[in-house]
Amino acid sequence: METKALELAKGFLGKEVEVTMDRAIGTKHPKFDFIYTENYGYIEGVEAPDGEDLDAFFLGAGKPLEKRKASALRSRTARTMTTIN
Repeated sequence: METKALELAKGFLGKEVEVTMDRAIGTKHPKFDFIYTENYGYIEGVEAPDGEDLDAFFLGAGKPLEKRKASALRSRTARTMTTIN
């Protein structure tokens, strides 16, 4: 059984999305002890079931980003859309 977030994320597969990063590659998570190995952010205006914008990783950039458009390639978890440049 799919979660609502996964169902929502699947609707973006193969489409261009704009990801706004709020956790750039190489930054430390504000609450937990780990470093982001990829850019992480959200798709603005797409409300996830938790009431916030749909989360997204931006893969393959190799440098910190602020905002970037890309094709949505796959959904990775119940809450996250994965994209690549």
